[in-house]
Amino acid sequence: MKLLAFVHGLGQLPQTWQDQVTAMPPGRFKAVAPWVKGLRPGRLGEFSVAAAADDLLGLLNANGVESMGIVGSGLGAVVALAAAERAPGHITDLVLEGAQARYGRLTVGAQKALIRAMPDARWAATGLNRASVLNVLDGLAGLDLTPDLPAVSARTLLVVGGHDRGQRAAADAIAAGLPDARVEVVPDAADPVHLTAPAAFTDLLWGFLGAAS
Repeated sequence: MKLLAFVHGLGQLPQTWQDQVTAMPPGRFKAVAPWVKGLRPGRLGEFSVAAAADDLLGLLNANGVESMGIVGSGLGAVVALAAAERAPGHITDLVLEGAQARYGRLTVGAQKALIRAMPDARWAATGLNRASVLNVLDGLAGLDLTPDLPAVSARTLLVVGGHDRGQRAAADAIAAGLPDARVEVVPDAADPVHLTAPAAFTDLLWGFLGAAS
C-alpha cells in the first residue's frame, strides 16, 4: 500500500481529514495524519518550515518505505511543498490547498498584528495560544520556496475555493513553477476547501490519486 500523509493547517487538528480518510479507496493507501512539528499540544516549541519538513520526511523511515504522497492544508501545504523540494525523489504526489510559496516580512508583520488582537480562546481547541501562533509566523517570515520549485518531481494538484481570489493567484504562481501541476477551483467554496466543501475536495483528491495508479 502507498503511504499517504495528511498534514493539517495552523489552527486545525489532524482529525480535520476524517472525511477524506473515510472515503479512501480500500487496500490501496496507508493514511497517516501527523502533527506538524512544533504544534502538538503539550509539545509546543520553536517552529521552522525546514524542521517541520524534515520531521514529515521522517515518516518514510518510520514506515519502511521509499516514497509517499502528501495532502496538505494551509501551513501543512507549505510544509509539504518544502518536503517535496528537500527530497524530490521520495515525494510522488502532492495535493495542496491554501499553499503559499512566499511569506514577505511586511505581510507577516500585518498578520501578527491581527493575531495579537485575538483572544487566546480563539486557539484553545487546537492546544495553541497567541504566543505559539506568533512563533509560527516568525518561522514563516521571509520564507521563499519559489527558487526550488522546478526541482519538485511530484505530480501536484492545487485546490482553490472559488471565493478566494488571492489564493488563486498564489496557486497559479506555484503551479507555474512546478514541472507537473494543475489548479482546480471549487465554486462556492472558501479556504480550507476540504472543510467548506468536503465532498468536492474528496472527489478531486481521490480522482487525482487514482489517476496515478
